[in-house]
Amino acid sequence: MKGNRAKILRNRVAQEAALLLYTSQEKEYKQAKKRAAETLGARVLPSNFEVAEEMDRIAEEREGASRKEMLLRMRREAREIMEALDGFSPRLVGSVWRGTAHKNSDIDIVTFSQDHLQVLNQLQKHNFEAESSEWRSVTKEGRKESSFHIHVILDSGDEVELMVRSLDYLGKLQRCETYGDARTGLSLNQLTKILKENPLQKFVPYRKLSFRKKADHNLNRGSIKEKYCKTVDQQHTISKKENAQKMDIEKESFQKMFPNLAQEMESGNCGIKINSVRSDHTTGEKAVSRKFTEYTPDVIDFLRRCDKMEQAEEIICYLEKKGEISSEYAGKLRKQLKEKGVRNFGSKKEDDYYLKQDGL
Repeated sequence: MKGNRAKILRNRVAQEAALLLYTSQEKEYKQAKKRAAETLGARVLPSNFEVAEEMDRIAEEREGASRKEMLLRMRREAREIMEALDGFSPRLVGSVWRGTAHKNSDIDIVTFSQDHLQVLNQLQKHNFEAESSEWRSVTKEGRKESSFHIHVILDSGDEVELMVRSLDYLGKLQRCETYGDARTGLSLNQLTKILKENPLQKFVPYRKLSFRKKADHNLNRGSIKEKYCKTVDQQHTISKKENAQKMDIEKESFQKMFPNLAQEMESGNCGIKINSVRSDHTTGEKAVSRKFTEYTPDVIDFLRRCDKMEQAEEIICYLEKKGEISSEYAGKLRKQLKEKGVRNFGSKKEDDYYLKQDGL
């Protein structure tokens, strides 16, 4: 019984913390949980995931159908901003990406550039006025990370927070502190597809439920057991459609994190070519050598991956700043880019270009 009381209290703390966050009395999960525990005289703290689930439930109960309308509007607004900033590899993150946005949520978008002023200028060019902007620094795993934040208020009254990160972070996945999964977000193409096919789709991992057996084993018959078994039954009553959506989300996340492995698994061709047997190591190494072995891409290789002039300019500036190309060479590249366009550097290099060239 003692363990069950702790679970009940843990759930109450999660509900209280969720309410504090939903009503904007607290902004951070850590402070909300601490304050809720102090209010209830509890020592046990729920996970951020548990609090997020409770906050999603509160928002659904209080906002009803208007919440879905708001999410659709905010995702469309996000797409419009991302189209304006397409040259900076924008990704929609936060609650609008997750599908858990509520009345106090804003639109969170991450962009990547070595010059935050270029992002500001591009916003202004498309008639998005910045209300404020600032540099922020956080320390993660003993390492200091800085990013530039831009705040925009749209005509609808919705607020947007744009984060400008260094190109060093482009393509690097970070762990979500709320749900514990990879914070992949949505690219412009992915968001456009979602708005067309399933505009209210959620991107929230499913928390494993192991509570039912423990409840049946430990709780005596009575109102408490009936209440909690009913709750668990409701959580387990997931329709076939919802199960399919869950699998689609998990499959999509896997494809984002491991694209090559996912492609092999779907095609059924999960193998590699063996074109030599090593009777001695020298002969074997020569037999498997390929023209791109140990090949290091240069600036032209990077430019051939670009679709737009803005992207190519970012690459040139970045490599020049890091000292990987000289200022004189950078100037020649810019001149060629301006006069002849990005495709003058060569045809587009798609994903897995080098593997395909080597016949893999």
